[in-house]
Amino acid sequence: MSEPFLSLPIADGIPEKRARFLFRVRSEKARADDEQLAATQSHGVLSQKRYMEITGNKVVAALAGTDNFNHVDQDDFVISLRTFEGGIERATEPGCISPAYTVLAPSREVEPTFFQYLLKSQVFISHLQTTVTGIRDGKSVKFENFANIVLPVPDLATQRQIADFLDRETARIDLLIEKKQRLVALLGEKRQSGIVSAVTLGLNERVDLKDTGVSWVPQIPKHWELRKIKYLGKPIIGLTYAPDDLVSEGEGTPVLRANNIQAGKLQSENLVYVSSAVSQKLRLREGDILICSRNGSRNLIGKNAMVSSEFSGMTFGAFNTVLRSKYSDFLYWVLQSPIFDHQAGSFLTSTINQLTISTLSNLVVPFAPPEEQEEICKHLRERDGIFDASAKTLSTSIDRLKEYRSALITAAVTGQIDVSTYAKSDTPDRHLDTIQEEMGA
Repeated sequence: MSEPFLSLPIADGIPEKRARFLFRVRSEKARADDEQLAATQSHGVLSQKRYMEITGNKVVAALAGTDNFNHVDQDDFVISLRTFEGGIERATEPGCISPAYTVLAPSREVEPTFFQYLLKSQVFISHLQTTVTGIRDGKSVKFENFANIVLPVPDLATQRQIADFLDRETARIDLLIEKKQRLVALLGEKRQSGIVSAVTLGLNERVDLKDTGVSWVPQIPKHWELRKIKYLGKPIIGLTYAPDDLVSEGEGTPVLRANNIQAGKLQSENLVYVSSAVSQKLRLREGDILICSRNGSRNLIGKNAMVSSEFSGMTFGAFNTVLRSKYSDFLYWVLQSPIFDHQAGSFLTSTINQLTISTLSNLVVPFAPPEEQEEICKHLRERDGIFDASAKTLSTSIDRLKEYRSALITAAVTGQIDVSTYAKSDTPDRHLDTIQEEMGA
């Protein structure tokens, strides 16, 4: 007896069909005037030109031409390399795409916007993932993985009604998310401006200032100095290890890398472990400052974090540098400020994509008397605690809104809610109000 087809949790009374009867594979070769398309999880399938305009990211065009590419019509759907993670993408404009992708032409029973929501919904993605167990990066989901999934197919008028409802409701949710994300960004900017003020001007608003002649820190209190980092601490390059040195957790020394530095704090996720002997000099101490000195992403170079007792005794990789200093509390805040980013960034070029020991050692920073450093650090720690709490509340609220958005889409496309009565019941408003009240936002 054959196994039943995999079906989404479709409400009783909702018509349903296997995907193979709603979509067919389009095998038409690229046309002469087709623009090359990009398949993205964030913006669907669109021209490379428009994608670059929207995101600022560069896309590599097919240097050998697009003769072997496949044509895509507007409102076709595309199975991409990351479909098993992000769903099937809708084409918002015609063009051509690499033969590595599968192009799906919808039948007349398909309202594109409804199916755009359905094929990007979490419930569909989770069901699709069960058909592609063991898939690896670089391998595409095949049409057959998709073809036998049973999908809801309400009549076209109902599909349009559901799509219109989701357009309205997701737009409202997205607007709230965007506002909260802007508040998080503003908190970050306010945090940065407060750090700059404290580490360059101190906490006494009436203190006499002097000009430094340096553009990135034009004034400091008269009793402060500008000093090079090499006179305040010792930079140390991290451990070089080979892939053969990596061992399982519990069998070696944990290694901190650039991806463990998040927003000025160290995170313990995704540690690797080495079996090679690690000298005491390369074992982290509480109060060390770990700095990313080399990375494929230039944006990460210079990012840093203070080593707490939790990470003491671990080691750090060769693409990182540790600054060891008796003034590390104050230097940490200096390195968290744009003063450091400005100087470090000026040394990065197309040929030099790292922050060398020499560069770090010769960076110039403001230096306050030790007793004043202690007062400044205490002030910034307290201030940071307030910012962290506010940012955490906002981030939790954003996560709740995203969860509600996902649940609402799933409920609408599978018929779990009747959208004709749901909006009139004020239920969406109550859900959003509840999230706002619970988060105190």
